[in-house]
Amino acid sequence: MARGLTLNEQAVLGALLLGPKKASDLLALFGPKGPFHPARRLAKPQVYRALERLLALGLVEALGLLPSPSGPPGAVYALTPIGKEAAEAWLRAPCRHLPEARALLRLKLVLHLLLGRDPRPLLLGQRAVYLALEEALAQRAAQAQGPLRLHLLWQREMAQAGRRYVEGLLGEA
Repeated sequence: MARGLTLNEQAVLGALLLGPKKASDLLALFGPKGPFHPARRLAKPQVYRALERLLALGLVEALGLLPSPSGPPGAVYALTPIGKEAAEAWLRAPCRHLPEARALLRLKLVLHLLLGRDPRPLLLGQRAVYLALEEALAQRAAQAQGPLRLHLLWQREMAQAGRRYVEGLLGEA
């Protein structure tokens, strides 16, 4: 179910695996001092847009209002059963595309850490994806010319760098 969601919506869906949160709590997670900030930064409008869409899709529900020391009461958001299933599947799934991997792999790894989960299954799956991407890009680059070849070679280098990063983490685990 995470398919068709924007990267920001995926990030908020994943963050709610940590438990029910107010929008201000989500903002803190993605803010300058939050654990997700280096991997994914989200501003207030982005968090609220993501929550609106996740609510509309039935992946998230508003549980009620909690008082706030600095403003009006805020709604508490939680995953629905369908949302929890989608978030869990998203968390386990390797990133299939390079831009997605650059944006979301570290977020998924931070979530594994915060949830106390073993990231090795994700890392092994991600390594396999990177290896397949490297091979496919090398084959395409061998047939390409000009600017397309330059672009494919760059992408292959990014896949190799991602694989080395993942293998380094696997060596630490």
